[in-house]
Amino acid sequence: MPVLFNHRVDYSYPNIMHGLAGYHFYGMRALSLSKPKDTVQLHPALKIHWDDINGHFTETGIVHTTNIEWDIDESVAKKYPDHKLSVYQYTKEFHDIIPNNNMTELEARFNDKNEFVKICKELNIPEPKTEIYDRAGDIKPEKLDYPVVIKGAEGVQGLEVHICETEEEATAAIHALGPDVPAQTQDYVEADFWGTVNFRINEDGSIRRRGITIQIIDDKRHMGNRGCPWHDVWGIFEPFAEYMAKTGYVADFGIDIAFTRDAVYAIECNSRFPGSTYPMIIANELGFTDRWLSRNIILKNPSLDLSAIDDLLYKPGRTSGAVIYYWALPARKITPVILGSRDEQDEIYSELVKKLGGKDRGIRLPS
Repeated sequence: MPVLFNHRVDYSYPNIMHGLAGYHFYGMRALSLSKPKDTVQLHPALKIHWDDINGHFTETGIVHTTNIEWDIDESVAKKYPDHKLSVYQYTKEFHDIIPNNNMTELEARFNDKNEFVKICKELNIPEPKTEIYDRAGDIKPEKLDYPVVIKGAEGVQGLEVHICETEEEATAAIHALGPDVPAQTQDYVEADFWGTVNFRINEDGSIRRRGITIQIIDDKRHMGNRGCPWHDVWGIFEPFAEYMAKTGYVADFGIDIAFTRDAVYAIECNSRFPGSTYPMIIANELGFTDRWLSRNIILKNPSLDLSAIDDLLYKPGRTSGAVIYYWALPARKITPVILGSRDEQDEIYSELVKKLGGKDRGIRLPS
């Protein structure tokens, strides 16, 4: 059955996306997931750039659809009763068009950080020492060991996460969350790396290992992602995927993890399509499993001359190069996945930045 892709993200993060340049265009990342008989919903402002986008994908050898709906409204799904619907997250807006009570409830359940902790304890999945609270107001700052992380159970994108080193900071964090908000306290982990284990659960309940990614963090900002070569952690977290599959969850999801010198810990579950999965799928399709880098670039102008960077782009037969999979040209932003060795990734990214504009400042992490 063909698929209709609508991967708009603003419904998932209504309080933060409207301040992020280019959020209207995030849905175009799904073009890299599509097959020829599928349809992808894209923002109409990208229509004037379609020839370049389509040509670039074709030259790189990425199989994709050319069936485009230049409208990102969820109501478009009504026109495609013979298509499966693929979304970034099954929010209320999509549920209202194509009701799916099970997925709506399951996404909310697995996104809940307190529920995640309960399941990890049940399955003996390693996590930092964590205490959960029905009310943040029940946390006693004078009884905590510092440093400590205080989290709201329903926070996203690092919101509602506070790293506290003193009782005063903990008290302020509780006040910021609100006394009646479900919350948790967690031992602070000094991680060497932060990453995500990406799974997909199929309609028949089978589990697919998508891949493992490492976050690029610079000055407490999330700057992008890389492929991860360490595969010996799959078995640690697969029991959680098996648990989700038994509930009837059918979609992609990711488990955020922390790598330390001596251990690896589960941090939280993101029951939605992980952002790092888009470039990972491209890299896998083109034969560069684990050998890739994805980082935003800010453009000098709201346009892109591909001929000016042709020597830096990936094409079949080349051993390295960039594939631009996110085109937010009206917002002067693009995201390439850069294929090759670690040195080649960094060199190509630096050259792209020099020719096109500058580095993106990334997303500020809790501090």
